[in-house]
Amino acid sequence: MTNLVNGTAQTRSVAVMAAFLAGLAAAIVIGWTFVNSLKEKDRMGKTENGPVSRVAIPPIDTAAPANTETATFALG
Repeated sequence: MTNLVNGTAQTRSVAVMAAFLAGLAAAIVIGWTFVNSLKEKDRMGKTENGPVSRVAIPPIDTAAPANTETATFALG
């Protein structure tokens, strides 16, 4: 860190260039992610055939009781 504070002009320019490139790379990644998220929303539109058919409820869920109660057990 002392070299950056007391370093030469060349050392400072390299540090500035590295910071600039890191910021530019971050901006590109964020922009690319944003653009792809917009494309994804377009693909998730309504279907042409109407709503998706409903899936049958599994037997284990139909056999579950309507009302359940909670029990607490203590060990020790």
